[in-house]
Amino acid sequence: MILVFIRTPAHAMAWRMKKIPFALFLSTALSLGACNSIAGRQWLDPDTTFASVPQPTIKGVNDTQEEMAREASNNGDFARAGQFYQQLVGSQKGTSEQIVRYKLGLADANRRMGNTEAALAMYEELYTQNRTNLDVAEGRGLTLMASGKVADAGRAFSEVLGRDKRRWRTLNALGILFVSKNMVPEAIAYYTEALNVSPDNAAVLNNVGLSYAIDRQFERGLSALEHGSRVSKVPSQRKQIDLNLALVAGVSGNMDIARDIASKYYEGAALDNNLGLYAHLAKDDALAKTYLNSALNQSPVYYERAWENLDAINTAGVSASPDVQATPAAKLPKLDVLRTPASSKKKPVKSNMRAASKPSASSAPAPLPPEVAFDEEMPMGN
Repeated sequence: MILVFIRTPAHAMAWRMKKIPFALFLSTALSLGACNSIAGRQWLDPDTTFASVPQPTIKGVNDTQEEMAREASNNGDFARAGQFYQQLVGSQKGTSEQIVRYKLGLADANRRMGNTEAALAMYEELYTQNRTNLDVAEGRGLTLMASGKVADAGRAFSEVLGRDKRRWRTLNALGILFVSKNMVPEAIAYYTEALNVSPDNAAVLNNVGLSYAIDRQFERGLSALEHGSRVSKVPSQRKQIDLNLALVAGVSGNMDIARDIASKYYEGAALDNNLGLYAHLAKDDALAKTYLNSALNQSPVYYERAWENLDAINTAGVSASPDVQATPAAKLPKLDVLRTPASSKKKPVKSNMRAASKPSASSAPAPLPPEVAFDEEMPMGN
């Protein structure tokens, strides 16, 4: 009997599949053999190969905290920044350069919060140990100025500029010093140089605007403040510049502009009370009384404050004081955007009027001092 096998397509495919692994084996062996003939026994060196590949950077705890501190400072949250820097200083970990940086950040946070006494003690210690560090020297000068120590601040700034004439914070601070002495042209010269180093700097533009306003060059002042408001990227700083802009607009007699700007932050009785302040500073006491009476009618929260403002207007020859202490002539302007204690600010116009903030549900509104708020520097995020 003769058996005849019939090869079907399925059989042919199975036969070819059996041949594939063997063919792959042969080709692989040939390939490895070729590599070995060129590179020797080991064709892949893991140590050499992976060492040449970029490895991921993993931040340590201190690096992460410092980054968060800088971010908080850039956003104007100096209390939060101070907490992070306090932890970094307390850890006592890091290189000598890092430890100086942490202490400098903590001192700067205290200065920006208005804790000048604590900040100055930190800066003095840092300056004693790091006299060549310009950041330390500059921060010390700014803190001395905020503390009202004019002569010491001047010497500190002279030292900084003697080593680096492009420090915009020092140039800006010298402008504030000259304004405090009613030397506006000299102040503008320093502000101009600061803007050459740091163009569109909102803090410097704020100070330019206020300096022109003090010199009663209102159009120039308004222009500079508007520019500063446009370029500021930090909400707290932009608000302060806008309030300065509203004040200058009101003092110059542009009450409609003052209302439009102030209404972004105040409403109702708070807005009318502030407009009454602006009108009084513009020497339009009839209009001031109208606004203050309107504030009285809208909210009893403003009863005592508005009545005191009205009394200040009605009392002939008497200049009342605002919700803050009078400014000694030798004092320097307070610099920070977020805190502007009146005991160290230059007043463009004497006034006894009280300004009001927007009322809250739990307490009476905090006063908005009529004095202008100079700004020593902008947050780095700007």
